[in-house]
Amino acid sequence: MRPVVIRIAILTVLLTCKLFGQAQSGTVVGTVTDPAGAVVPYAIVTITSVDTGLVRTATANANGQYRIDTFPTGPVTITVEQPGFQKLVRSGLSLTAADTLTVNLEIPVGNIQETVEVTEAAPLLQSQTATVSTLITNLQMLETPINGRTFNQLILLSSGTAPTQPGGTLTSLTGFSSRANNTFSINGNTAQNNSYLIDGLYNMGLWTQALVMVPTIDSIQEQRLMANAYSAQYGGAAGAVTLVQTKSGTASFHGGAYHFLRNGALDANSFFNNLNGIAKPIQKRNEFGGTFGGPIRKDKTFFFVDYQGIQWAAPTNVTNSIATAAQAQMVQTGDFSGLGTTIYDPLSVTPTGQRIAFPGNIIPRNRLSPMAANIISLLPPRTSAGATNNFVWNPVTVQHVDQADARIDQNFGAADRFFFKYSIDKSNATGNCTLPPNPAAAAQFNVNPQCVTGGTFDYDMTNWSAVASYTKIISPTFINETRLGVLRNFMEDRAPDHLRDIATPLGNPSLAVDPLNYGIPAIQISGIATSPMIGGSSANPEFLRTVVFQYENVATLNKGNHSIKFGAVHFRDRFNAHTTNFPRGTYTFNGQYTRQVGSSSGATALADFALGYTSAIQRTQQFGVFGERRWRLASFIEDAWRVNNRLTVTYGLRHELQAPFYEIYDRQSNITPAGQVVLPRDNPCGRSTVCLDKKGWAPRVGIAYSLTKDQKTVFRAGSGVGYFWGMNGGRQMVENPPMNVIQQFTTNPEAAPSLSLTQTLPRPVLPNLSDPTQLNIIFLAYDTHMKLAQSMQWSADIQRELRPDLMLSVGYVGTRTNRMMNPVNANMAAPGTGPPGPRRPLFSVNPAIPDIHYRTNAFGAKYHSLQVNLDKRYGNGLSGHLAYTWSHNMTNTVGPNSVQYPPMNSLCIACDWGPANEDRRHMLVINHLYELPFGAGRPFANHGVMSRVVGGWDIS
Repeated sequence: MRPVVIRIAILTVLLTCKLFGQAQSGTVVGTVTDPAGAVVPYAIVTITSVDTGLVRTATANANGQYRIDTFPTGPVTITVEQPGFQKLVRSGLSLTAADTLTVNLEIPVGNIQETVEVTEAAPLLQSQTATVSTLITNLQMLETPINGRTFNQLILLSSGTAPTQPGGTLTSLTGFSSRANNTFSINGNTAQNNSYLIDGLYNMGLWTQALVMVPTIDSIQEQRLMANAYSAQYGGAAGAVTLVQTKSGTASFHGGAYHFLRNGALDANSFFNNLNGIAKPIQKRNEFGGTFGGPIRKDKTFFFVDYQGIQWAAPTNVTNSIATAAQAQMVQTGDFSGLGTTIYDPLSVTPTGQRIAFPGNIIPRNRLSPMAANIISLLPPRTSAGATNNFVWNPVTVQHVDQADARIDQNFGAADRFFFKYSIDKSNATGNCTLPPNPAAAAQFNVNPQCVTGGTFDYDMTNWSAVASYTKIISPTFINETRLGVLRNFMEDRAPDHLRDIATPLGNPSLAVDPLNYGIPAIQISGIATSPMIGGSSANPEFLRTVVFQYENVATLNKGNHSIKFGAVHFRDRFNAHTTNFPRGTYTFNGQYTRQVGSSSGATALADFALGYTSAIQRTQQFGVFGERRWRLASFIEDAWRVNNRLTVTYGLRHELQAPFYEIYDRQSNITPAGQVVLPRDNPCGRSTVCLDKKGWAPRVGIAYSLTKDQKTVFRAGSGVGYFWGMNGGRQMVENPPMNVIQQFTTNPEAAPSLSLTQTLPRPVLPNLSDPTQLNIIFLAYDTHMKLAQSMQWSADIQRELRPDLMLSVGYVGTRTNRMMNPVNANMAAPGTGPPGPRRPLFSVNPAIPDIHYRTNAFGAKYHSLQVNLDKRYGNGLSGHLAYTWSHNMTNTVGPNSVQYPPMNSLCIACDWGPANEDRRHMLVINHLYELPFGAGRPFANHGVMSRVVGGWDIS
């Protein structure tokens, strides 16, 4: 059923960056002719916004052609006047963002005092541009069932799109992602290549490459997916551009309210819950809000505000393997007589080097580790019998979201427009935990009463943006637009015991190095659990603060049948972060001390833990908060040449400069494939340690040609080059020594124990890079001459108007991506026998250097597709869209910066060439909306009480 929402108006602005004036406005072109088909030169064409009353006038040229650029989107009326002809008023038109609307005007001969009114929608054909795009209206967004109600899920309605992960979700409660992830491959480009622009402003996180601000679908007027933007004014990302146009105030007051409720009343319980007698968990989601807008001063000042709140309790079914009560008792009492395996005393050795068994398989109490007993007491009772999968529970993650927008539009006159908009989005999520503690032990040791094992437990995100834009019509043929904006993204990911000193009561004060990293160390015991039995080894706490400043200016000059657009945009990026892996340490127990020398059995790992003898310890510490900075600059020039009434050629050139990040106090390092450590102070590339790529030239060209005189069949073709910088904030180089310290302690399994749970760990010491023996750390290195990744796209299609409200499009789209960035192991051992060290390339330079995760431009991808689209414009209660794609996507990498998936063989990158994760040979998507013919304004039951009962229903 349609939510109770009064439709609002149109336009708005949100975030910050990359697009230019066209992103929140549109263009109208056409030819003025008489009834005989002859052109009418120098006719006066006037366009009027129905919502705000804004008026713009243009004069047709000697060929009868007219063009009106940078006009606000929404419903418009066009009037044409010329002495000797009747006045023509054309209504029923709607201008959409980044679109060129073709409206040819045929004016009857007669008295200019007479008026002819024509109500007719513009053709669906895109006869002025070669760009492949899909428009999704507010009606589609509101009426299409969307799980989570995030606008970008509808991107999958477009041809050429595919999810990056089969069955992957589009919404997320926790972690460093927004509530709507960027998880789509479009025309073969990876998800990181896509760009979102809301009211003309770039809206992507510097680190996550995910959406920062997520406007509500009730505040959105429309969105357009430009799958291959051939216009030179778009850049900063090599893939698709999604333009989101939000609403603004109009000449009358409009508003609405809504509340969506979802709970678990009709949900089924899970199999494991039923098996273990656990009740169905709570599931509840409330999403509520409202919108309101209207005039402040008639035809001059308008406002629009909106708010949305989300309260979401989402359960997760978690199955764990934990120590049984008998195993816990063994650790606490030392009685392993029921273990079934002999345990040996690592401190009692015969003259032949053999260990002596503990009498009766019982460890004396004075030899037991108090810390081991304390840790194992934190485990909750099992929910089922058995040694594995013996604890099932349903932790509930709770999310609270508050987001709001406020916008003011001011028309100073027909030649001057200004707007300002502020948006804020605050989100908190708690409870993403995989194991709760025993309540009594949690109170004793100051442990979080809800969680002892898990990743993100407490997650905060506060985002806001502000933007101001001023448009000046200097003359009827020259328009200038200036925009200033800022986008802020603050995220905090805290561990369950954030700021809780639990290391001291547990028995090892040396674990508490930094209050930010307080918590339980990860305890891994072979045979007990495949993952940490208790504690967490995740990267939290993480604190990220990113701010993007944008300054841009774009001008449009119409001269004859040429429309020349040129401009530049500058970004200043700030990225502050504190993050590290394994900050609380990971302790591994594999049974090497309580088994006999030479034995490989791990059945005695629990006895090692009871003694507190660990086989290995790893801990990482990052000191302080790091601040990285960079700038980006892009400039372009483009000409839309309307050769005649049937042919339009658009060509342009864009130049991208995207500087690598540098650290404000030069606290980062790099390493070359030759094993040489590079610091900012002695680096020829400057403070970033990676040189600036100045060759980001991006030519674009497209043609649109009407094959028939009735202009109902259009051939379009285009090609363009785009660039993107896939360094994900560049943060990895601050994780290299000497800023990031990895402490790794290993032991000899045949010797006496040298590491224990209660042993005082040395405070991390910054390594001396001049000492080759201290370079035994895996470096995160970058090619010092890294290039911008390049994507070349081309397409050709034919569009045919089958009916005024029905269009068929068939075309080919291809993409070739070069210089994709991904890490390789620059110190990989060559195939062979014997120890791997001597087979490493850098062994002769420095045997201490292990693997080097070396990011370089060695990867690429190819994509070819056939795309078919059938569009039915809304009319008589019915609208629909069909998109079919046959495609083949090949690559040798998972995607930019995929540290988790390096090539299988860094010495043969081409060996990984094959179908991409996003390869979908066939994709068919059908979307429709049918309003049932009942209720007010419909053929049946259109008055009285019955019209209210049966009216307003639709099938979608």
